Amino acid sequence: MPPLSKSPTPQAPLGGSQAQVMIIGAGISGLAAARELNSQGIKNIV
Repeated sequence: MPPLSKSPTPQAPLGGSQAQVMIIGAGISGLAAARELNSQGIKNIV
């Protein structure tokens, strides 16, 4: 197995969202997750 390489730490895009969490999918589970995160004060985007 080849050695793991170090990749750069991801950076937020300039002028992008200030969300701390991105939720992929706006079905029942995604919306429930967004609601729970909001209730805990965690910014998110669906």
